[in-house]
Amino acid sequence: MLAIAILLPAMSMAQKMPKKHKSAPDETIIVIVGKPNPTFNESQYPHLRFYYLPDVSFIVDDKAKTKVKLSGFSQETTATYYGEPEFIVRFGSKRHIASDNAVYGIVVDKNGVVAYQRAFSNSLAAHNDNSDEMNWTILSVARKGIGQKGPLEDYLKDYVEKGKEMKLDKDKSYTPGQEPTYKGWEDGDIEGLELPDFKMVKSDGTAVSIKEVIAGKPSFIVFSALDPDKNFGSAEEAQEKLKEGKVKSGRDFFKSMAKASSGDGTPPMFWHIENVMYNYFPPRK
Repeated sequence: MLAIAILLPAMSMAQKMPKKHKSAPDETIIVIVGKPNPTFNESQYPHLRFYYLPDVSFIVDDKAKTKVKLSGFSQETTATYYGEPEFIVRFGSKRHIASDNAVYGIVVDKNGVVAYQRAFSNSLAAHNDNSDEMNWTILSVARKGIGQKGPLEDYLKDYVEKGKEMKLDKDKSYTPGQEPTYKGWEDGDIEGLELPDFKMVKSDGTAVSIKEVIAGKPSFIVFSALDPDKNFGSAEEAQEKLKEGKVKSGRDFFKSMAKASSGDGTPPMFWHIENVMYNYFPPRK
């Protein structure tokens, strides 16, 4: 009887645990271009592991680069990156990986070879609540740009769930200290390239490399940015202030209302990834 009594609560807890998408990795690696912000609460996103590139900066180009694709013309925001690690600076200057309105994702196989790359617009997270099957998600949105193949879901199924190996492209290589010259580099094409190692830090300042984090596992890596000087806790504080009735005046009330109802500046795709890939609902930002 005692064994049953112990087993039942354990089963109940297991049933409450969110069930991730079958092809999703256990965790998604988030690489922030810039230094950590102490007001950002990483624990609100339990399936995302955050790392930072504090010595990288960038300047967005004045005009969006116009690129001709098979489907016509498209506008693409570009930026010039500075600092270290060298690979991130070179790659980011070809593909803006820390845009205000998107995140940039890559899938690597168990050997660290890039199998997929794509920018994902914040618009994917605008209305999605994981209940409307008609909504496009990070998993289902059509492929755009390099490769012109299937959606992310297909690649996660092949390289994460099934453990397939991406064919190494013998024509692509990266040598530290040298700008790559292979065909496609000008467009930031790294599919088929073994992802070069680069150093990052955790929020506590601990140094770690991307290869140490991947550790021979197929992975989904997402590049993004956070304002290092923003108070990410202000909206949450305002909500608590309203909830507890701690406003002191009419002016204070309306200021708190404005803060509580506005987003705190966290990339909405963080919420979207947690929601769609891990069936988890962080606080809405």
